[in-house]
Amino acid sequence: MTTGTQLTVVPANFQLPAHLQTAEAAAAIAAHNAAAAGGIKIGGFPRISIKGSKFHVVKGGETTTIMAPAAPGQPQLPMMILEAVIASANPQLSKTYYDGEYQPGDDKEPTCSADNGIVPDAHIVNKQSPTCAICPQNQWGSKISKTTGRDVKACSDTKRLALLPAADLKFEALGLSIPPASLGDWGKYVKALSERNIPVNAIVTNITFDATASFPKLLFSFNRVLTAAEYATVAERAKGDDVKNIVSPVRQLALPAPAAAPAAPLPAQVPPPPPPAPPVVPTGFGAPPVAPTVPVAPSAPEKPKRAPRKAAVQQDLPLDALAHLPPEVQATVRTLGIEDPLAQALIAKYPKAAPVGAQQAAALESVVGSIPIAPTGPAPVTGFGAAPVVPVVARAPAGGLSLKDQLAARLRQSQAPTAPAGQ
Repeated sequence: MTTGTQLTVVPANFQLPAHLQTAEAAAAIAAHNAAAAGGIKIGGFPRISIKGSKFHVVKGGETTTIMAPAAPGQPQLPMMILEAVIASANPQLSKTYYDGEYQPGDDKEPTCSADNGIVPDAHIVNKQSPTCAICPQNQWGSKISKTTGRDVKACSDTKRLALLPAADLKFEALGLSIPPASLGDWGKYVKALSERNIPVNAIVTNITFDATASFPKLLFSFNRVLTAAEYATVAERAKGDDVKNIVSPVRQLALPAPAAAPAAPLPAQVPPPPPPAPPVVPTGFGAPPVAPTVPVAPSAPEKPKRAPRKAAVQQDLPLDALAHLPPEVQATVRTLGIEDPLAQALIAKYPKAAPVGAQQAAALESVVGSIPIAPTGPAPVTGFGAAPVVPVVARAPAGGLSLKDQLAARLRQSQAPTAPAGQ
């Protein structure tokens, strides 16, 4: 241990012994160290205060107002614009809660704060909640804004930046917390830079106050681009501990992963693994319905779609299916269709190999005579989108005789005695 103003430091290459590398030891270490640091704020850094809409540097408990250079013989005035370079930023929104009334820019310590926006900082004694997500102070409506009268959150969101003065990039880094009322303007400024592919750490940014606001509200604007040498300096400064202490002040103790235990030797003969168990189907309230297992019968071959009736008779009907019928009967069957009741009745009256006699001809004539004569005209359509049904219509031929009359005449002619040739 050293004496005087120097502090004892932990060796950088310190290795934890094996008994401190277990999961139980890690939990105990976190609990003991949190208790040891409770109530003590560590990792403090110089920062910029915006109390009273003016810029101040707060360092070591002392506050100094930033003054602008004055001409000879003229009084100094507070500097109302900062030309700064954003070296880095906290990727998370920080959260701050004050118990009681608070004026933006006040230097008093918050009641509760969370630099990472997830859990309260280790030094906070009066934690409002174990996590920020369920904290009642972090809910909309937990406070009424005195400025706007709207529902707001009692725990404020801020964005923490690490700034370097553009006039001296080797000056110590200063922290700046963007207040809730200025987050929207900061987001628009960064969005405009992103749309032009301009990195925020490669330019000088003007930071000033909104003169129309009754409270400290920051505005941001572009000043100039850094030179190559300036940009290299800023990139190197971003790696320094002073910048890291501003943008990531909360650090957790990282423990080395415990050494893996040596694997046990496998037996000489390893039995085959058991077959996988069937998946467990959840049952009860909220479980998805289980469909019963039903044996699926083999599907029958799909029947070919039938074409219109006349085409089916012509294509599907064998050539010799109607050969035993008289020509007139064949014509009638083909006209009506093989599935038509009248056509089936005609086929039934003429069995195969039966000679056509006067009795069959008379029966055919009686059946043909019973064919109704349907009126001509457009066929009716039934049902929405139904195909038109074509009725059986006896059309008068050019000679003026109907189909029924022609069939009857031809049947009588076929029964008449045929005169010998040459008479």
